[in-house]
Amino acid sequence: MALQGVASTLEEIEGVAGVSRAVPNRSQHPTAVLWKVTPETSPQDNATADLVRDLRGDIITGLNAAMGTDIKVTGPVAANVDFSDYLAERIFYFFGAVLLISFLFVIVVFRSVLAPIKAVVVDLLAIGASCGVVVAVFQWG
Repeated sequence: MALQGVASTLEEIEGVAGVSRAVPNRSQHPTAVLWKVTPETSPQDNATADLVRDLRGDIITGLNAAMGTDIKVTGPVAANVDFSDYLAERIFYFFGAVLLISFLFVIVVFRSVLAPIKAVVVDLLAIGASCGVVVAVFQWG
């Protein structure tokens, strides 16, 4: 059956510890099927995130094309990967908003131009330090 083919394909993937049997949503004329794929690594491991990305990439795309299905990768780990990717794409917007709000707030409070510029420079240093830039500069030159 095609469902067994999906499970066996998923079991052969490097990083997959096991795949559950197919669980249909209805016993008569199912419209959806669920497989639980267990990775060899922990949910927080980078290898698990890479496995989710690999599954969503060529593997599931190939299965969908071959079988005419619409297989999706979901669950808590996939949601965490999606959220991390979403935040990583928008981190510079966040930094820009923090710097702009800081600049405007200091301009209103001190009615000066030099103080807000200094505040933005200090904020940049704080953001850089929190992201490990200072450590990288001192360790790697």
